[in-house]
Amino acid sequence: MKRLQSNSTKGIGKLTSDKAKSVLNDETVKSSIKKSAPFLSLESSMKDEKLQVFKNDRFICIQDKYPKAKVHFLLIPHGNELPKMIRVADLIKSNQCLDLLKEIKSLSEKIIAENFPKELKSKTMCGFHSIQSMQPLHMHIISKDFDSDCLKNKKHWNSFNTKYFINLDDLIECLKNEKDYFKNDFFNLNNQKILKDYLDCPLKCNVCNAVQKNMPSLKRHLVTHK
Repeated sequence: MKRLQSNSTKGIGKLTSDKAKSVLNDETVKSSIKKSAPFLSLESSMKDEKLQVFKNDRFICIQDKYPKAKVHFLLIPHGNELPKMIRVADLIKSNQCLDLLKEIKSLSEKIIAENFPKELKSKTMCGFHSIQSMQPLHMHIISKDFDSDCLKNKKHWNSFNTKYFINLDDLIECLKNEKDYFKNDFFNLNNQKILKDYLDCPLKCNVCNAVQKNMPSLKRHLVTHK
């Protein structure tokens, strides 16, 4: 796997030290994290150099240990300059949310350009699971083929192919237009029932929307679109 060098992030807008301090002092984020339920941790994977695609003092990108597609990375904010975030809501509540998301978008584009096979560069998804099952907060960078033995059940599929998956561009656009995100809660982050119901939606092909009765049937169907 070709690996990005740290200097590949030159040109990506960075927070000033004052802004970084502002994020760290965001009491709303800190309060939210203290109330969080236990999560599985990505810490050991983040330290595994064999899994690392890119690392600098602000972000680390690793290969997902159980990829749900041919290429599946996790982009994770880390380091002392950024607040410790677990939920998507923690990111939205931070003072510099849009700046962070724009930085994440620029970095994800570079990661795709330098690490995805040519035939998959234009067939990618970047976004967050609305309910994070592991901490810290991480964004998925994944190819749309979903060709993987680790893709085993309806929950796996629907976590990427329903509104349970929050597309990065959609999140950025929403926050540009919403001064107070939680007034309307466009992605239903405060409604756990709706989010969990997404995982139980019928299995639909992500190309033609044809409904399939089970995962083996869906995987056979996906081959017809290659």
